[in-house]
Amino acid sequence: MAGSLSLYQPRHSKYGAYLSQLEIQALTALHAFPLLHCPNPSVAVGTPSALLHDVCREEIQVRLAAMSFLKRKLVMAAWPPAMVLWGLGLTLANGAYVARRYGRGVIGQFADQMRLAFTHGIPVNFFYTYELHERRNWPRARDYVLRGYIKGGCQLYKRLYRDDPARRTSAKVLNDKLAFHQFCHMRGLPTARLFAIVSKGTFGWTDPAQISLPPVDLFLKPRKENGGSGAERWAYVEGRYHRHGHSISLDAKELTERVAGLSRNQAYLVYECLANHPDTGDLSAGALCTLRLHTMLNEQGEPEHLFTMFRMSQFRERIVDTQDGIAAAVDPLTGTLGPASNSSPVARWMDHHPVTKGRITGRTIPFWREALALALATHGELKALYLIGWDIAITARGPVILEANKAPDLEIEQRLGGPWGNGRFGELIAYHLTHCARSP
Repeated sequence: MAGSLSLYQPRHSKYGAYLSQLEIQALTALHAFPLLHCPNPSVAVGTPSALLHDVCREEIQVRLAAMSFLKRKLVMAAWPPAMVLWGLGLTLANGAYVARRYGRGVIGQFADQMRLAFTHGIPVNFFYTYELHERRNWPRARDYVLRGYIKGGCQLYKRLYRDDPARRTSAKVLNDKLAFHQFCHMRGLPTARLFAIVSKGTFGWTDPAQISLPPVDLFLKPRKENGGSGAERWAYVEGRYHRHGHSISLDAKELTERVAGLSRNQAYLVYECLANHPDTGDLSAGALCTLRLHTMLNEQGEPEHLFTMFRMSQFRERIVDTQDGIAAAVDPLTGTLGPASNSSPVARWMDHHPVTKGRITGRTIPFWREALALALATHGELKALYLIGWDIAITARGPVILEANKAPDLEIEQRLGGPWGNGRFGELIAYHLTHCARSP
């Protein structure tokens, strides 16, 4: 089952492409009505946030124009009743908790959701996430950069690269996990060891002398999927591999056959399974913790650090920290963690890990300065990319680059650190949007 790495041609997941198109349509529906029909009383004219809203409005109008007349009318007509029903559900889930902790009554919370939705254009699913039940947060409500602005409906990220084919081509290295791994390996950057690329049942070993799976913990992931979709974690114990979260135990031959079968639909990468640094082991329910570190090109075209959070798993059956996990902001000067939170509309703050009870708030992340320097230096090698969201593991051997994302989400980042629309992110994306595209 051995093969050559160079013979493999990447395949995109049809299922992933379908979900991507579905998300675009859903986010268009979520943001079309508020962007076009709701006033923006809290967005100051001439600010980066105001520019972002103007650009988003243009993009939404283009997307709506491509729809049929009936579909366009349906998108507009469905939004008001959807907000009412969604708001009722969110109030049922959060109302009592918020009333006890913040003193705002349940009826008042629902009324505030409707007021913000129909006068500020804030979809109700962000009401509790960004703590808009506290009216002191209302003046900056429209400064949050919502998911539908940067992806899906408005696609600000894609607009950055639209008129610059050279940048688009260079940025594709991040679309392919194998290509990015090879990019890092060629530059001597710390990454997880890659043992094999498996496609259509054929193993391409990175070490020509290797002929079988190594007797170590392994992490398998599809070459093209994101967010841990399709990934598997296998612990090696006494000659057998045990799948995390399942009562499955296989020997090397059986696991080889399983990976070969998985690869018939899409290529898989076989990595070593990294372990958390001993000082952060009690901050995870089992999965590898990661830093999500954001860097962005500034006005001089140099990488600049924007924000970092430390992501932790909170369910033992999860194999990656992004699956229903929690995160805490990292102080850029000291590497110290703030309180943690999840990112769902039913969001809560916590000072201790919900499973291990390990203290989160006030903990210092090992190798923080090294991780920050690694991200900035590597972005310096990828100046075709305006913004990168780095996934970096902190291990006993130091920081290890896992992935880099050219279109990172910002939802939990803004819950932890406040709105980004008029912050440094807003300033820089407004700068890049309003300047002529220049290839690096």
